[in-house]
Amino acid sequence: MNRIGSFLLEFGISLPRGHSKMRGLFSWLAMQKGSLPPMLTREIIGQHEYYLYLNTQIEEKVKKRIQLVEQHPLGTLLKSIPGVGDMTASLCIANISSASDFKEWAKHGCLVRLSA
Repeated sequence: MNRIGSFLLEFGISLPRGHSKMRGLFSWLAMQKGSLPPMLTREIIGQHEYYLYLNTQIEEKVKKRIQLVEQHPLGTLLKSIPGVGDMTASLCIANISSASDFKEWAKHGCLVRLSA
């Protein structure tokens, strides 16, 4: 996003922040005054395709993490704790082999940044 914004800024076009503008980049660009050089347009298309690819990869990783938490026997239990969502629950599942590794719950809570 920053690279595309920098390219456009060189031509006096300020790209608004946010993923919604980035997803609709070309329709937004079509509404702007002026035109961009063909070489720059090709570069922006390449950067935009890479941005979309990265978003797809992130979405897949998030789905895998949610699936891991849902399938793990402790996933539902962890998520029943106020303030614990998929991210924290997956961190606990991935990094802690057994709760018995901790003699005190407070030490376990400190590891995953939960307060008792």
